[in-house]
Amino acid sequence: MLWRVGEGECEGNGYVDDCRGWNVVSQNDDIAGTATQHGNGVAGIIGAAGNNSKGMTGVNCHVKMMLVAGGNTIAGILSACEYIRTNRKLYNETGGQRGAFVVAVNTSWGLDSGFPSDAPLWCEMIDWLGAEGILTVAATANNPVDIDLAGDLPATCPSASPVS
Repeated sequence: MLWRVGEGECEGNGYVDDCRGWNVVSQNDDIAGTATQHGNGVAGIIGAAGNNSKGMTGVNCHVKMMLVAGGNTIAGILSACEYIRTNRKLYNETGGQRGAFVVAVNTSWGLDSGFPSDAPLWCEMIDWLGAEGILTVAATANNPVDIDLAGDLPATCPSASPVS
């Protein structure tokens, strides 16, 4: 799940050396070993290259993906989302000359038992992403609970954005 962009597309966005994505903890594009669990499986379902004897093909084997790693805390999640938003905003503002045309963010991570009141900025970030044209896709709890009662972030975040 590497985001490989054309030369120059990852420059001038306020992040130094981020042509392979962004690690919010180390503040660079060293993403090796950071996405070795659930995210890789989800990325494979979305965009695994086909016809290569590897045993699977993704839903869209020609998709470009942006790997953003290190969002294991609410602060890290906000930083990761801001990286994504910054790149799409830059793309929008420059007519596609810089930044990245991000259409969706997969948030198949979350916080069980979390409510919007526990993380208002996290929920607000969904609207900020939507304002730039980014759809937020949120997974929910991996257990049979009523998330309206038990809580689950970001799945319980309300959104006014027409694309979230």
